[in-house]
Amino acid sequence: MVGYPRYLTDTGIARIVKRARRNLAEDLIDRAYDLSIGCLLHIFGEDWVDRNIADVSAHSHPTSLLNSEQDRKILDRHKDDVISMCGLILFGQSVKNVRPIISRIFLGEVEAGLFEIEVSRILFNQGLKFDVKVPTGTFGEDYDFEIFLPDGTTVAADAKCKLSSTSARDSSVINSLESARKQLPKNRAGVIFVSYPEIWVDENTLKEITPFLVDRFLKKTSRIHVVVVVIKFRTVESHLITSGMIYHVITNPSITACMLKDPFKDLNDTPKLVPNVWSLASGMGLHSPFPAIRWTDPKSF
Repeated sequence: MVGYPRYLTDTGIARIVKRARRNLAEDLIDRAYDLSIGCLLHIFGEDWVDRNIADVSAHSHPTSLLNSEQDRKILDRHKDDVISMCGLILFGQSVKNVRPIISRIFLGEVEAGLFEIEVSRILFNQGLKFDVKVPTGTFGEDYDFEIFLPDGTTVAADAKCKLSSTSARDSSVINSLESARKQLPKNRAGVIFVSYPEIWVDENTLKEITPFLVDRFLKKTSRIHVVVVVIKFRTVESHLITSGMIYHVITNPSITACMLKDPFKDLNDTPKLVPNVWSLASGMGLHSPFPAIRWTDPKSF
């Protein structure tokens, strides 16, 4: 009996790629989607895909012939989400200690688990050395990452994902930041990564609540040196979707520049290469640049 989740080897990927090209050779988007479904089936199994992808897809759009522009946009966004998910999972397989994260995704913590892998990808893109921490369950020690700065300092970091079902409220964001602060050690510099649901961006919530909320939180703590807000951006024109990740770094104004531990102070202008579903689907090889973009001013979004 197969135990899920399970690792996908390069040989397995090559087999799925070959099948995807054969089935949908003319449409790159459908080929990438078919490839993504094949990878997720291998890693998580049919029941998981039915529960987290097929059911969502069937609920989001009619299974009969799409007969409206709105239906087509919903389907296109669904495909983009699945392709993005698969890209993260493929990258995650190369991260040390990622197994507990993949297991939580398998057990239903999909959004939170994917965000932790996204943080890993951002750190990797920027050339930062880091470790994913194995959960301990110990108060003050149960955080997600250790980041090793060039000056020899080790920074503790935690990732908090605001679920797509969460309403955009000041208290909700503050509660997540406070929860992360308590999970981080008291005697170390800390970094908090927090993700906002895409719908909050659609509602212009991000530029309204981020600056003063995080500033208000940071002024009350010397333990947290940086808060990093991460969101997915997506533009849809006709049937063409452009999407990616952007992050906004907010440093603690109460900590002097010489003492501040900001992992993103020196940006990597040439991000490292990571697995990319689009390159697999098009036959261009396993790796392709996939940088997260630093976003300097939330008010300009």
